[in-house]
Amino acid sequence: MTPPSDEVTQESVIRTVAGLLPEDDQPEVVPISTGKFNTSFFISAGVEWVIRIAPPQNAVFIFYEPDVMLQETGIHRLLLEKISVPVAPIITYDDSLQHIDRDFIVMERLLGRPIPDVSCNYARVLEQVGDFLRQTHSQTADTYGYIGEHRPMEPQNRWVDAFHTMWNRLIDWDRALWGDPDIEFAVLDYCGISEPAFWNGYGTVRDTSTEVRVRQVFYLLYELQKYIIIRQGRGNDPTRARQYKQQVFDIFSNSGTR
Repeated sequence: MTPPSDEVTQESVIRTVAGLLPEDDQPEVVPISTGKFNTSFFISAGVEWVIRIAPPQNAVFIFYEPDVMLQETGIHRLLLEKISVPVAPIITYDDSLQHIDRDFIVMERLLGRPIPDVSCNYARVLEQVGDFLRQTHSQTADTYGYIGEHRPMEPQNRWVDAFHTMWNRLIDWDRALWGDPDIEFAVLDYCGISEPAFWNGYGTVRDTSTEVRVRQVFYLLYELQKYIIIRQGRGNDPTRARQYKQQVFDIFSNSGTR
C-alpha cells in the first residue's frame, strides 16, 4: 500500500493502472482540469480511459459524499442497459487502497470537448441535454433518497421523508438520488440551463404552479448550503462561503419562506 498523500501524481496514476494494461504498454497520463471533487486523468495506452480518484479519506465531506463512488458502477450499468444516454462503461472500481491510498474508478473515455472550447449550436445542445435528462428521469426505484451502495442514509418510502432527512443532515453537519425531478430543475434554473430549447428536448411543458415553485425554493437552498461547506471546509475560501450564506438569506427574504 502506498503511503498516505494529499497529492496524486502522474507517477502514482501510472502505477495504479499498470495492472490493467498489457505489460509492455507505457500509458500517457494527462490531468483533467475540470471537476473539483475527484482528481481525474486521461489515460492513453492503446486504449482511451479516464481514471477518477476520490478525495483523501480525511477530506471535508457533505454527508452523502463518503464512499460515493460505490454507487457509480451500478448506476452506469443501469443507464447503459435501459436508455440511450451516452454513459461510459466502467472498467474497474477499486476501494482496496492497495494501489493508491484512495478509492478510484476507471472507465472508457467518451470523446468530446467542453462547450466553451467549440463553436456549436447552443440551443441544439440544450435540446439534447433535455432529452437525455428526460430519459434519465424515466428510471424509477421503490424507495427515495441517496439509496446507493454507500448508504449515507436509510432509504425512505416517501420523497417528503427522504428530503427531510437530506435537509436535516445537510444543515447539521455528489450524487445521484431517487426523488422529485424538480430538485434538478431548480439547479438548472440557477445555472441558466432551463431555456426553451432544453424543455423542447425534455418533451414537456414546464410546471410553474405555486406548489412546484415552493418546492424549488427549498431545493435551491439545499444546493446553495452545500457550497457553504464546500467553499469553507474544502476550498478554504471563507469569502465565497459568506457569499453563498448571503444568497441563502436573500432567497429566504425574497420568497417569504418562514
